[in-house]
Amino acid sequence: MWIDTGVFLFAGTYGDTLDRLRTHYANRAYLGPKVDREVRGFARDAPAVDAPEDEHARYQAATAAINALLLGPTALQVQRLTDHELPLIEPIKQQLAAMSNTNAKKSHGGEAELIVLASRAANDRPDRRNVLLTNDAAASVVAGRRHLPSRHGGDMLAELACSDASLDCDSCWARFQAGHAISGIPTNARQRGRDDFTCRRTEGECQDCAVTGD
Repeated sequence: MWIDTGVFLFAGTYGDTLDRLRTHYANRAYLGPKVDREVRGFARDAPAVDAPEDEHARYQAATAAINALLLGPTALQVQRLTDHELPLIEPIKQQLAAMSNTNAKKSHGGEAELIVLASRAANDRPDRRNVLLTNDAAASVVAGRRHLPSRHGGDMLAELACSDASLDCDSCWARFQAGHAISGIPTNARQRGRDDFTCRRTEGECQDCAVTGD
């Protein structure tokens, strides 16, 4: 599981979602150097008192994500690029930029690194699933072209609900709305209401969640 910046912010907006994420994905959740820097950057300087509400929410979410997932002995692993992988980043960034129509200033460096890192991991361990966890539609498309499945923050919540009966549909919908407010999910992919967080498990496996398992 390769986690993008937007999903860190998405998960950091509500209660114990970060703790649930860490527990559920345990030793199979990773990030890249750029995502690590981006998340820490959002928490570096507190917004002014009169700053827009979304800036305060983003700062608080990033701070929560750092404290829960990026510090201490249980911190998620930051995977490093090799020298021969560095030239692969720029072409992917260009692909992502060409497909993105939401933020012309976005560098796409975090998503590009994750795609390269996940591709390497898939080649090294073809028996394991390497899933890109991102709210960015372009990143999902580019990852798919490299045979890497992707999920977004809402899908993550649905999977957490499937694994823990204490996380009910109403709670998931509240968490989704809070996360979506600062890290939006594309219209054609997002959940629409509480019923979209109902587990559809049949014969021991939920097909909506199976993609992220080992």
